[in-house]
Amino acid sequence: MASTLLLLLAQGYHAEQVCVSGKKVTLSLDYSTNATGHPKINARLEQPMESAGWQLDVEMGTSACGPGGVQRKTLALTLNGSPSEGLAAPSPGRAQAPRNYVTLPGLGHYRAPSVALDWLAARDLCRTERAQLAVPASQREVEVVLAHFSLNASGATHLEYVWHGTNDFAQEGKWVTDDDVVLENTGFSKFHSGQPDGGNGENCLVLVKSSKQLADAPCSWKLPYICKADL
Repeated sequence: MASTLLLLLAQGYHAEQVCVSGKKVTLSLDYSTNATGHPKINARLEQPMESAGWQLDVEMGTSACGPGGVQRKTLALTLNGSPSEGLAAPSPGRAQAPRNYVTLPGLGHYRAPSVALDWLAARDLCRTERAQLAVPASQREVEVVLAHFSLNASGATHLEYVWHGTNDFAQEGKWVTDDDVVLENTGFSKFHSGQPDGGNGENCLVLVKSSKQLADAPCSWKLPYICKADL
């Protein structure tokens, strides 16, 4: 069973209550933009423990609205599950894989959304799924993940790159993750020849598919990306 709520993105807050299995489930959305106009999205799923097992999936897109078919950004919140479906207790010491994520043994749980996004929007979408924009911890992880996913997301401006979850917003040339871990301490920090080379105009990192190495790029590019949840 799935229940989908399609929203036109506008500044502010939206909450929608859906009745599933006789229990009330609330989908909540906070939407705003930062100083550069990039979206900041926080989607939440509130459900009683006895109806646990419902998963909130998020997809961004555009939709024609009003006379003349003016394009507006939209966010689809889809509640997936079934009345008889509950979450099995995870094994001690192991996190359960989020819905629609692929588990790569010894590495993590991964999902590669089908629509390309800019760096900030990709990071925010991963957060709504309780995951992070992927930061590989080894050369092996880079190779396994790139081999597993096709990464041909629609709307991509450059299909030869994949977003990496680090940026140098705070200090030029100091690449850090969302958790403020410097790139050199993540386990994988090998740059493509001649990279990084963008200065102030390229503040987000990408993985170069062909070389399986890093490069800097404008954060406004729309690229394929991977969300990762820890094992």
